[in-house]
Amino acid sequence: MHAPFGWTEPIIEAKFEIRGIVLKGLLGLEYQGSEDHIVSGIGFVIPKNTRVRIFNAGKEELILVEILRPAYKEELVQKFKNFKL
Repeated sequence: MHAPFGWTEPIIEAKFEIRGIVLKGLLGLEYQGSEDHIVSGIGFVIPKNTRVRIFNAGKEELILVEILRPAYKEELVQKFKNFKL
């Protein structure tokens, strides 16, 4: 995935695991009450059923590889306007 400066996804909750590695840039993962930043060369795991906002936290293009287990299906992803449960 190539994500330009300022890119963000909505808050989601996926019924599948998301794993990946950042190849360039700075990945932001926002959870309710916390935020992680993943730098180039580092991997990440988002467990299934975790509410998260994925975004480019850097000042340059973000390049990352994601592996979705099982594969992505639109009906397995819920979108939210906030982190309230």
